[in-house]
Amino acid sequence: MIRLYIFIALLVTYASNSYAFYVSESNTLSQEARGLLLLGSGQINSEATHLLSTRLMYDLDANNWHVEYQQLWQQTFAATDTYQTKADRFNISYSNDTVYLKAGRQAINLTTTFFFSPNDFFSPFTVQSLNRDFKQGVDALYVEAQTGELSQLSAIWVNNRDENAATSSVFRFESVFEDINWMVLVGTINQPYMPSQQVMGGNIQADFNHIGIRAEGHISFQNNQHYTEWVLGLEHRLSPDITLSGEWFNHGSAKITPHLPYSGKQYTALGLNYQFTPLLSGNFSIIKNMDDQSQIGTAYINYSLSNESTLNLSVLLPSGSTFSEFASYPEVYALDYQVYF
Repeated sequence: MIRLYIFIALLVTYASNSYAFYVSESNTLSQEARGLLLLGSGQINSEATHLLSTRLMYDLDANNWHVEYQQLWQQTFAATDTYQTKADRFNISYSNDTVYLKAGRQAINLTTTFFFSPNDFFSPFTVQSLNRDFKQGVDALYVEAQTGELSQLSAIWVNNRDENAATSSVFRFESVFEDINWMVLVGTINQPYMPSQQVMGGNIQADFNHIGIRAEGHISFQNNQHYTEWVLGLEHRLSPDITLSGEWFNHGSAKITPHLPYSGKQYTALGLNYQFTPLLSGNFSIIKNMDDQSQIGTAYINYSLSNESTLNLSVLLPSGSTFSEFASYPEVYALDYQVYF
């Protein structure tokens, strides 16, 4: 099976001369179709696992209108084989100088921090998500209006695809003061089999004396109780090739939820990004639960084979005492090859 993967990968790489395999342009209409093939092999808790994934991406632009479509096919070969196919993106959008509208399945990103993201309520990445090229799409209506040169007001409604959960809604205002980017939000978040929660929060991004500051958080009100969730992150570029980052996460509810799958209350994360060569880079991190002292060490090393193809090595090593949070995470060693065509 692995030999077949390698053969297909080499064949696609040889045939891939451009980023898109179909491009059409005219005065009023442009189209582009491209694809992504991912071949992976590794061990999860000493169990051999192989992955074959294909993503077809299509974009159409006509005047102020845009259509996006992405279809995903994915086959996993392990002790129990699994197969899935889904439309991960299918939306239509309209924009002009003052208004932006998008309706349909799309990625909704509300976060500014990296390791932990309390303000990212819809299909967020978790600490074990090492490859973050594509965020899972949700069914949503997104409306954004420019209220000034550097400020905007937006509203988001998300259908949870579950009759047990009502539609979620978030309203936010973003602006810039001096060199500080800031945002405030309010909303109602509904998730399957979870009580409805009202949230109020925001985020801030700034750079002072080569130190990047990223912070976000919110207060959640549910069942006559309230919880505070916040993250403070710092980033410093030591050299053109080395960047250090760190985050402190206060998980006020200390409960596992769909968008905050953590059981502790205090977490820290330290990260190092190193550019070994122009073609080889690595991201290394340690994430720790300060309550039970369990932790995860991760490494994600990326080697660029061409403008359209990369080879990626992923390692995830959990540790901790029995029954501690991160000790229950799987040990992962994986190598994957991805190529755009």
